[in-house]
Amino acid sequence: MATSLLAQCSNTLGCHLRSLPLWAFVLVVLLLGTLRQRIFPSSPSSSPTRRRQTPGVTDKKTSVSKTDRHTKMASAIAKASRTEADFDRVPVCVVRLIRLAGASGLAYAAYKIHWRIVLASFFTGPGKFSRILMLIFALLNLKNMPFVWTYRVWHAIIYHLFIRKSPRLGPRSLFRPMISQSHAPITEIDYNIHKSNSTYFSDLDVSRTHLCTYLLGPGFRQLTHNATTKLVLDPKTEKPARGALGIMLGAVHCSFRREITAYAPYEMWSRILSWDRKWLYIVTHFVPKGTARPTEWLDPKFGTARVRRNTSGDASGNSAEWEKKIYATGVSKYVFKIGRLTVHPAVALEASELLPHRPTEGGWQSGENGVGDESVDLSDVADDGAWDWKMVEKRRREGMRYAAQFAAMDDLHGWLDGTDGGDGSALGKFGLG
Repeated sequence: MATSLLAQCSNTLGCHLRSLPLWAFVLVVLLLGTLRQRIFPSSPSSSPTRRRQTPGVTDKKTSVSKTDRHTKMASAIAKASRTEADFDRVPVCVVRLIRLAGASGLAYAAYKIHWRIVLASFFTGPGKFSRILMLIFALLNLKNMPFVWTYRVWHAIIYHLFIRKSPRLGPRSLFRPMISQSHAPITEIDYNIHKSNSTYFSDLDVSRTHLCTYLLGPGFRQLTHNATTKLVLDPKTEKPARGALGIMLGAVHCSFRREITAYAPYEMWSRILSWDRKWLYIVTHFVPKGTARPTEWLDPKFGTARVRRNTSGDASGNSAEWEKKIYATGVSKYVFKIGRLTVHPAVALEASELLPHRPTEGGWQSGENGVGDESVDLSDVADDGAWDWKMVEKRRREGMRYAAQFAAMDDLHGWLDGTDGGDGSALGKFGLG
């Protein structure tokens, strides 16, 4: 028995040692891709960040107003001439090589494993019933196994940013939903025999990640290289803000309407609701799978997928019927930061080519509240499919009616110490919370 185990161990060790050169090649390719700018620096003449001296303007340091700073940010976005691939941390060709090398390594490892012996030992050896039951349980509840949530989130990030980059769809796609699918395994079921309310939030994480990386991927790439693109300037130094790009979740609210039964499939429709000078608001609807179908897919990849035939002439179609079937509605808000400096959501949206040009001084970041001139009357804007800046601003204001109520909940932080009129007392303290 001991001799057999040692033989298997030696074979496995030899298998790993034989595959080491392949994995070393993968690491070298990845390292070269990361350090490509140091190895192959771009010529100064082709750099889009080279400053041009304007005739009649001196190079002295002067104080820049808030409006001028916003104008500089907008002009930097408009003048960015590098392609999307120039701002990738890992080039597309490197990603393809990594995928090929990884698949080759896995195939080689799978080839060297003695599957006949492994399967026979698993299904016929001592303790086979417990192993088979655990395998069935894991397969039926794979969604909630350890590290699967991390895989779901990072799969969305890597897929949309590196493997299959989203097309540039323009302002028309700004408020359109991203659909992701899931189900409710037994590990998400509570004592009422339906999906526990607490488990909706992990699904929201994945759905929001799909939406943001799909729509805002180009903007994230440029903000990651802010020292080059100069999209965000430090208000103290008037130089490009430095630091890592951070995308932080500020708050989540979920309103429940109907229960989701065990193993019932459902869809999450996530879309941008609105934004202000700090927060990007996202709304997500949980609906039964197949209940709601779009009349058109904006991404050409889904051109042949099933759509809903709109015979009523109304873009909303049977929205009243859909509302009766909604399981839950969640609202989330994100903040973007470079280092400790907050990035205006409009910067990421403009860099992703989702906002049309706004012909006002300061653009989308002007005005008292930093969201443009809110005194402009938009009551005469027609829903004719022309996604100019007035239509986008109209939709943003409509969404802010709901987002403002959500944002007002932040004031409740001050109620913890009894400022709600109480005397600061408590009821008790218990464990197993």
